[in-house]
Amino acid sequence: MASNYEQQKAEFRMRTKAFASATIRLFCKLPRNRTEVAVLGKQLLRSGTSVAANYREASRARSESEFVSKIDQCAQEAEGAASARRCADWWQNGLITPASTVWFARWMA
Repeated sequence: MASNYEQQKAEFRMRTKAFASATIRLFCKLPRNRTEVAVLGKQLLRSGTSVAANYREASRARSESEFVSKIDQCAQEAEGAASARRCADWWQNGLITPASTVWFARWMA
């Protein structure tokens, strides 16, 4: 029988994969005709899918310090995805306009 630790690892692996899948589905639904949405979408796609990839790397870490480093990277990418998602919500609510695209692209980079 798998230990609680192993169950948690498996659950987290499934959750990060589900997060990546949901991110891809959201990206596919975004309109492509606005530059600011394209910038947001690319950032969301990169950050959202790298969470699962970094967790997979963390689960294969050779040392505790390497594991901590990769998990920290997961957290950073998850925050990047959350930021891009918040910005997408701002765009949907009209708070990001074509005039703000240049500033916004620099801010997301």
